[in-house]
Amino acid sequence: MAGEQETKAPVDKDRSKTEKIFEASLYDTRFIILIAVIGCIIAAVITFVMGAMFIIQASTEFFMNIGKLTEAIEEEVLVKFISSIDLFLFGIILIILSMGSYDLFISKLDPAYEAGATPNWIKFKDVNEMKEPLLHVIIIILVITFFKYIIRYHYASAYELMIIPLGIALIGIGLFLINKADVKKEVKG
Repeated sequence: MAGEQETKAPVDKDRSKTEKIFEASLYDTRFIILIAVIGCIIAAVITFVMGAMFIIQASTEFFMNIGKLTEAIEEEVLVKFISSIDLFLFGIILIILSMGSYDLFISKLDPAYEAGATPNWIKFKDVNEMKEPLLHVIIIILVITFFKYIIRYHYASAYELMIIPLGIALIGIGLFLINKADVKKEVKG
């Protein structure tokens, strides 16, 4: 917040050399998080490539059959486009998590801060804030998966059709309750 200064713990100058070395080493273990940062970036690149491949496949299938489109071809093209959206969303979340993890644990992302245009999605205060966008995208991915099932599969009864959205709704309600509990903790704390 503006006007607040970060409080720092006083440095005890009488610490032993062993204690200083241990604490410095312990603090440096935060660099292990670079494995997750790099892993998320690699996974994001892969999901973007996969999403692009789905778009190329769907476009090729559409243009190869433009004069003779059947319902099956239309369904397949739609499912591939929907799958690409799924992958792109997940790739974006992986990038957000990698940047947020780096910014939170390793070092501030200097280029973003120097430009004076640091996006809010980089400014995480704690790990719980990092989980929120991931949980939201998981819900969106589940909804998109539901649409893929509706397009691709033909259900025998309305009961079969309602199982997936009911599951998604229950997950959404659970996440809502978790967020509501977190908000109450923040208000009390």
